[in-house]
Amino acid sequence: MHTARRRTARLIAPMIAVAAVLAAQPPVTVLAQIAPGFTGTWTLNQDTSTFEPPATRPDRRIVTLALKGIELTHTTETERTRILDVEPFQERSTTKVTYAAKLDGREYPVPNSSAKVKLTRVNATTFERTAISGTASEMSTWSLAADMKTLTVKTTGTDAQGGAYTSVQTYERQ
Repeated sequence: MHTARRRTARLIAPMIAVAAVLAAQPPVTVLAQIAPGFTGTWTLNQDTSTFEPPATRPDRRIVTLALKGIELTHTTETERTRILDVEPFQERSTTKVTYAAKLDGREYPVPNSSAKVKLTRVNATTFERTAISGTASEMSTWSLAADMKTLTVKTTGTDAQGGAYTSVQTYERQ
């Protein structure tokens, strides 16, 4: 019986030593391993992008991303033309939204807005963004192509009036 205990103790002792060494190590964060290739200015490719309903398609959209560690600064400039029933018959507007958030799954406010965003790293070339503003909500997956020249954003959401929308947006690096 004593021999069996000694044999078990000899087998367990190295495991306990390894566990103690691992426990003493600082935690490794995999969030820092997001591809730096996201950083840059990206222009929407209208020919390869789809929007449902079609009225949600912008005339032009430019996204600028800056990744520093696990913090992402995001600026989107969107231009739209709206047809009016009165003169001058159309109205062109440009909106610009900028925020900074960490890829840590926590909510961050969007300045000058009631919106909040949450970024979560999926892998080195993909992250998810959840955006909420009042009753409107949106979930998007941002994926960087292997050549780091194409960014694809797949989005599903509900606007403030309860209308559903989806899009697959393809961006090209500028």
